[in-house]
Amino acid sequence: MNNGIYQDFVKKFKVALTNCSIYFPQHPIFFQSVNNFKKSINLVAQDELFLLIKVKPKALIINGKNLEEVSLYKDLATFFHRRKVKSIKIEKEITAEELSKFLVNISSSEKNILAKGGIKKILKENEVKNIEIDELDYSQLIKGEGKGVKDIWSYILRSEDTQGNNKVTADKFADKFRKITEKYGVKEILEDKRMFKQLLDLVEKIEDKDNFKKIIESLVRSILDDESLDKITNKEQFKSLFFKVDLQDLANLLSKFLQSDKRFNPASFRLFSTLISPDAHKVVAGSLNREIKAGKSKFDIDKIRNLFESLDDQSIVPIYQKNLSLDNLDSVSKREFSFDYNHLHQNYRLLLLDLFFYETSEFRLVLILKKILLEIERNFLDNIEFVNKFAKIYIKKTIDTRSKELNSTIKKVWSQSEKNIFKTDDFKNFIFLTKVLKTTTLDVYFYLDEIEEKKFNPLVLKLFFKFFPKQIDKLYKKIKDKRKDYDFLKKIITDLKLSNHFAALDLLKRLFNLVPILVKIEILDIIKNYPQCDQNFILSLVNSQSFHIRKKSVEMAVKFPQLHKQTAQKLLSLSNYFGFNSKIILENLEIINQNYIPQARPFLDKLTRRGFFWDRQIRKKAKQVLENHLENR
Repeated sequence: MNNGIYQDFVKKFKVALTNCSIYFPQHPIFFQSVNNFKKSINLVAQDELFLLIKVKPKALIINGKNLEEVSLYKDLATFFHRRKVKSIKIEKEITAEELSKFLVNISSSEKNILAKGGIKKILKENEVKNIEIDELDYSQLIKGEGKGVKDIWSYILRSEDTQGNNKVTADKFADKFRKITEKYGVKEILEDKRMFKQLLDLVEKIEDKDNFKKIIESLVRSILDDESLDKITNKEQFKSLFFKVDLQDLANLLSKFLQSDKRFNPASFRLFSTLISPDAHKVVAGSLNREIKAGKSKFDIDKIRNLFESLDDQSIVPIYQKNLSLDNLDSVSKREFSFDYNHLHQNYRLLLLDLFFYETSEFRLVLILKKILLEIERNFLDNIEFVNKFAKIYIKKTIDTRSKELNSTIKKVWSQSEKNIFKTDDFKNFIFLTKVLKTTTLDVYFYLDEIEEKKFNPLVLKLFFKFFPKQIDKLYKKIKDKRKDYDFLKKIITDLKLSNHFAALDLLKRLFNLVPILVKIEILDIIKNYPQCDQNFILSLVNSQSFHIRKKSVEMAVKFPQLHKQTAQKLLSLSNYFGFNSKIILENLEIINQNYIPQARPFLDKLTRRGFFWDRQIRKKAKQVLENHLENR
């Protein structure tokens, strides 16, 4: 079979998909493209009973024929790959109705398909029997980029492997769960009551003990890592899962955390302890005691001792103190005095601060400040508390500003402190310090070079806006030049959000037209939370070609009553000759349905009276929106 037949098949496939996005399913142009596509299927399949399309990231294999050199094939391959389609098997006896349903659903946005559990599940619900879809498995799915975490969880919980009461499919899913939580965590799902209940219902169906343990361990580890038990919306159901866990397994789980997880701290243990009953704690503590005494596992006894000494829960601590009997263990029973260098160094730093506060001699103040500077240079990130204490004392102390040497030394201290802010992502501890810094000893190019190298955080950006308010154009140009570096772009957008500075708003608006669609949506989510926004900017987005941007712009516009009428008019007054704008108008109607404003009513009334046959779905949808909001009439 020559390549021309395959090219014709792919062209008709793409035409049908394109028409699907332009016309409603009953439109004669769309109906004709479906029939042409069906004829092409029969021609390519020839004597076979079906047509099999295998999808690679940038190529198609149609009935064994590898097609990858022409961009036509690559485009369609990319289209299916993004929708997690691995292969499509189309039976020759497929009906035009089934083919139409397939085209309508596969042409939906990737996010919508993901949220509904994948195209395989969608076609099954629509009773499309003559098309068989093979989707990318979980391990391939979690390698994907650019999807929201919540979208990934939504797909997983709605997919074929997790539906119904089939315990086999639940066990099949359990083996993949650990990989998913390791990559995405469970923070997003904990905050969604419906999705978390869906997950718990699924976990309760898992019969295989080993798989069940994997699920529980992954859930607990992810919760402890994020200290997010307070975000759980179904606490009682979640805790009830632990009644199914063998107490010895709980002991093994705690043992594993104590041995291998450096992040397991008193706060982590408090979270862990709320999940199990006091009686269970006795068994867990006893088992842990036997394991420590056996000496087969590597425990840090001092860490365990400090862990329980720092707890104040008198219903739990005595259980572990009694059962663990740490004071009687040979490894810790005789605690000899040792020279504690860290403690001595800490006292030395406190002494420096006291000397600085009470000293009045200019000469001695310079000497003390030089010692303080050495401390800051030596290990700034570990001693931020020391720097913050110095900053607080500095504010209270009166300094003779006429002394050049003293002022020069103070500037060196602040300069070093300012430079070290660039060296950490743990910026919250530096907030007080940035308030103390009134001027900068660094120039704008130092800031720009560090930002270009990704050595920045929200406080660095906040200081840039504070010290260089007239140089924001230079920062914008730097970001513009690096916009193809997605990691850089993602970080700068996130840190602009966290900087919470009014100058960040203007910069975000300027960046909006430079970035991909997913980043645009993220920017709008940030801008939406600002109390004030450029109303012309909002209105300019209402007619966007992207459904998601239109939706976000309306969510922003509803906060400003003076924009309601213009927003409704822009969304609902589109012309629709021969149904060219049907899809957009239907999407806009759904946006209004979700973000109803009374000013939309006259425009909705007009839509219900449109008379052309291609406006039938629009009339129906407009009536539905009006009925949904009768109380607002």
